Amino acid sequence: MASGGSVFLMGMYTGGKKTALQYLAENSHRLPKTQQGWYFYHKTKNYKVMLGGIQAGVKAAARVSGWTATYVLTEAGIDYVRGGRKDFLATTGAAVSTIGFLSLWQRLGKQATLRAVRLAFVGGLVAGLGQDFLQWSRWYRRVEEGTIKEEEESGVWYVDQLASWSRT
Repeated sequence: MASGGSVFLMGMYTGGKKTALQYLAENSHRLPKTQQGWYFYHKTKNYKVMLGGIQAGVKAAARVSGWTATYVLTEAGIDYVRGGRKDFLATTGAAVSTIGFLSLWQRLGKQATLRAVRLAFVGGLVAGLGQDFLQWSRWYRRVEEGTIKEEEESGVWYVDQLASWSRT
């Protein structure tokens, strides 16, 4: 939702600028001569800029929202296939597979695809580890408050595994 909204605003801004330049280019040979002519020129230009900006914003927002949904659904699918285990591996895998599919869709070259995959790997890894840290910190806070026992699982499987090895 947030990605679509912010991209809508960016697309609206760039689409409006493009439409304004296009309007100027299309009408530069017949610029108005009177004050009333300039009034109608700018009035029409403003309507066309607003319409072009909204159209470009909706198009950009739909495109980014679609790719965001692909990423989220891929991550959920990986979690489901792995038996409900939610961790950084699913986030990283979803980021890399989504950017790989996007690279194929956009027909990127080999170098651009490799760069995008490396960036997605690092971004997915950081995001996944961040999610795992937040989940572990919520568990740790509940242990400190005494609402759960330390022996209960934190939900982060590799932290739980390390804790079981340290207890034995």
